[in-house]
Amino acid sequence: MLSLKEPLVLNESEKTQATQLVHAMQSVSFAQSGFQLRTPDGVVVDLPPSLLPLIFQMVDTLRQGKALTIVPYDLTVTTQQAADLLNVSRDYVIQLLDRRELPCEQVDGHRRIALREVIAYRHRMREERRHHLAALTQLSDELGLYD
Repeated sequence: MLSLKEPLVLNESEKTQATQLVHAMQSVSFAQSGFQLRTPDGVVVDLPPSLLPLIFQMVDTLRQGKALTIVPYDLTVTTQQAADLLNVSRDYVIQLLDRRELPCEQVDGHRRIALREVIAYRHRMREERRHHLAALTQLSDELGLYD
């Protein structure tokens, strides 16, 4: 299984194959798909339609040359891993924990943070930044600074 430390990146040949797969998947409806996997020994397995959007998104991300990491949603991370995901210092994450802006649990004397909480916090901060940027843009427009 991939972990936070092992992102997957495709080589050029694999990107070409991924592009072909994305085009094939775009040409059909996921609801009526009929996608199958065939093993080297000929065993054919039908893919559940509910998995297809996830597979499509993963393959599309990889074909663009972006790295991809798959982790369970209930995974817990260290303060350093949370800092890496948020692109902030470990000290700042500890401040967030101390102010209870980011929930955590103690495991053997170490703080562990649910990955879903880190992702939710990152989403909230992005939304807050967008809101403030929109307000600044509107104010600049009202003051005629963009003429």
